Amino acid sequence: RTCIGLKDEFYNRYITKNRCFDPIISQLQRNCTRDNLVHSSILELFEFIRLDNIKSLVAHVAETYKEQLSAMNHVDIFQGLLLRHEQNEEHSRSGDGAAGGGQPAQPAEGRRAFPDEADDEAYFNESDGDEAAPAVA
Repeated sequence: RTCIGLKDEFYNRYITKNRCFDPIISQLQRNCTRDNLVHSSILELFEFIRLDNIKSLVAHVAETYKEQLSAMNHVDIFQGLLLRHEQNEEHSRSGDGAAGGGQPAQPAEGRRAFPDEADDEAYFNESDGDEAAPAVA
């Protein structure tokens, strides 16, 4: 849960590549009829992945363990996770056509996303008027 909470794609790729959810899913299947700390921890892990919409993990879990998760209908977490995956897929499909050819969004009129280096230099080279003021004694 801590590694997933970091939201670092390096860890997420490691988890998916090494199928780290295999023992978690098997433990979940063994404890699905029990109400204990292990079961609650696993449910909280999947709920965290769903709520934070960690797309790489949502896709991996939904695609790899769909049959096992669909069979577990004693809680709504897994149906929500599968629904989240469908929403992400739908959004990515509809987002590809509406993106306008992959061009970046234009910033607001008169503003640039990043100021030029010349603007930075001009700001620091300007006189702010404090230097010309006479000292008060």
